[in-house]
Amino acid sequence: MSKVPSAMVLTLAENAIKHGITQLPEGGGIWIESKIRGKNILIEVINSGKLKETFNLGIGLNNLQKRLQSLFSDKSSFVLDSMSDTKVVARITHPIL
Repeated sequence: MSKVPSAMVLTLAENAIKHGITQLPEGGGIWIESKIRGKNILIEVINSGKLKETFNLGIGLNNLQKRLQSLFSDKSSFVLDSMSDTKVVARITHPIL
């Protein structure tokens, strides 16, 4: 069994709430999924909302990227992307420890 580095999912969930769901008058949802893909773990935090055309990663997501790089070097990745017109996905991939 592999461990997810502490607080990474929390950071993504907080970001989804702050920048996604709270921006929607009707509210929204968060879905958290983790999967094994070969020798990697894939973690996805999907939330209701829309990415702004010009968005910058804030302090929390920049720190998350640096932490992934520090722990796994070039064997990890972090992506923030639109899934559809109404959902955003934050995706972390890192090797199984």
